[in-house]
Amino acid sequence: MSLEVKVKTKDIADDSGLRTTRVKLANNYVTTPIKSVDTSSFYADTKFPKQMTKLSEFFLSFNENTLKRFYNDDEYNKRKNYDFNSHKKKIYDDTTTITIVQYKKTRKDEAPADYEAPSEKEIKSLVNAAYSFTDITAIPSVPRLARRIDVDDIDILMDYIDSTLKRINVHNKKKVMGYLPMLPPAFLERLVNYYLNNGINALYLDFDGTTLTSNLSKVDTIKRTLADRGYEENHFLYYVNMSYGKAINEIGVLSARDLLALSLGLDGFGGKHVAARRGKEFYEWIKKQKDTYKNKTRILNRTDYGYYRYSEDHLKSYFETEGGLPNPMEIYPEDPIVDLSNIIEKDSFTSKKRLIDIENVHQRALECNNLGIITHEKPDETINYFDKKKCVKNKDIKQIKRKS
Repeated sequence: MSLEVKVKTKDIADDSGLRTTRVKLANNYVTTPIKSVDTSSFYADTKFPKQMTKLSEFFLSFNENTLKRFYNDDEYNKRKNYDFNSHKKKIYDDTTTITIVQYKKTRKDEAPADYEAPSEKEIKSLVNAAYSFTDITAIPSVPRLARRIDVDDIDILMDYIDSTLKRINVHNKKKVMGYLPMLPPAFLERLVNYYLNNGINALYLDFDGTTLTSNLSKVDTIKRTLADRGYEENHFLYYVNMSYGKAINEIGVLSARDLLALSLGLDGFGGKHVAARRGKEFYEWIKKQKDTYKNKTRILNRTDYGYYRYSEDHLKSYFETEGGLPNPMEIYPEDPIVDLSNIIEKDSFTSKKRLIDIENVHQRALECNNLGIITHEKPDETINYFDKKKCVKNKDIKQIKRKS
């Protein structure tokens, strides 16, 4: 069967890479730009707007021991099936699901790069997980291998991807999504050409906890390679694990660069399942800190593209105004599906964070819809739209602006 997804371009911005498309990843079309729904923070009774659940993301992470258990241990395998079925129950029947499977072998600092690559037997298990729990099969990510790739090791990664694709095609009735780690441009060009040569035009970029601004040349390489091959519009680019900055720091608000990435012509994005990559000194510092879980919890305000550090004392002050009327717009969104009072009333911070995560997904989905409207109605004013966002930095605007 053809592995290509069908892409129908609707609108393209004149002054940025922002675009809207209709993409058929499985049985149904989704409209981009789009934020997938990750239900890991949802409660059983969470009511998420149906029009925003056209795409969902399920995430699985294995090392060599848990992968072996997945393939050989019936109880463990049943548990993963249960987790996926729980995910499906929280979305709708017509939702397309992308499952991201990650493989991280137990660390051995002195081991060669090929130590990190899955064996043929492990590839069989990874493909089983990636194919069973999804509507479009994404080639599993191998972040520890990708981090160690240099000019002498690129063939190790290429061999892994080639073996995985062949394994998928042994018995395949689904479209395939290629895996793109954030490698040097020359390696990314080779990878994109490999996927196109094999009929794959849906790709996911794994930022592995890094930021958009540290990977601009790599995103440009991907887009240019697609254009060189005649796929300038006929593609779907999805990204995961993008960091919007150092969440645990003294800064009260961080810029929503995960949303800004859509201005570069990326089509949709999923969750952040990995921590930012830091040096040993940082983790030693973390061990000495208090309330790091709370400090890294942030609320997205799409009015100004700010991720605000959650401060309950500050939010409570809104409810102590004369007359008891809240005025949460300084931080909290004006159009939530999770009422601010519900967050404050929760006893445990874990419960509070789950509600915040749900609302953040909602706000990102709303903004994706809004960006689609702007691209259609004001295609020559998209840069101006981002520029008016108080928390978007001027240097970022200069980098996303399409040169005439």
